[in-house]
Amino acid sequence: MTRALASVALFLAILAPPPASAKVAWRSCAEAGAPVSLSDVAFSPDPVLPGQRATFDVSANAATKLTSGRVTVAITIGTIVVAKDTLDLCDLTACPAPPGPLTISYDRVIPGFVPDGTYAIRVAAADDESAAELFCASATFPVAPIARSRASPMTDHRRPVNGGEGGVRNARGPRRDEAADTAKWDRDALAEGKRRATQARREFEEKRREAAKKQSMERRKKSGRLGFPKVSAAGDRSQL
Repeated sequence: MTRALASVALFLAILAPPPASAKVAWRSCAEAGAPVSLSDVAFSPDPVLPGQRATFDVSANAATKLTSGRVTVAITIGTIVVAKDTLDLCDLTACPAPPGPLTISYDRVIPGFVPDGTYAIRVAAADDESAAELFCASATFPVAPIARSRASPMTDHRRPVNGGEGGVRNARGPRRDEAADTAKWDRDALAEGKRRATQARREFEEKRREAAKKQSMERRKKSGRLGFPKVSAAGDRSQL
């Protein structure tokens, strides 16, 4: 009976249509007068899963013919850059693209160590020859937590003859060593994600401090307060 139900579930899963693209909160980040105007941004699957491929579709309308372009994509959570790509526009849509509706499709595998939360994506394009801005889209999307179990729901968990090998199976769950391995993998993946996130935050803070220090030095130079003390003939000290 259990195998029959599993077979039916597997058959229905195969027949099920792929997940539809989800709508996201988005805005145009292009300057006024950009030749490509946006109409929608969508993504799939919903939510996006760590370690799996995600697709982002930007629907737009071109006022002029597009023959080439350079697209930059950045995916972030807070101040941490999770992924960054520079691509040929013609790899994301058909070229040359005549004036009118077009769709720019971008996909990539989301790193498996990233934490769950709300992420931001920015997709910007510029003309190859003139470097003039074509369009810019900014949107947010959810990323689900790392799966807490890698055991397949379709696994046959019947007790093997003579106890089997490689662990003990029971009628309600995977082998004990499989469960232990899965739990260890989950802990290690979570720890690695936290370690990388902490390292990225530290690197960002270090860069921010260096930038602030540089800006302070520039302001002091402009105000004429930067220099070394000098001693006059009278013995008093003054700032150069």
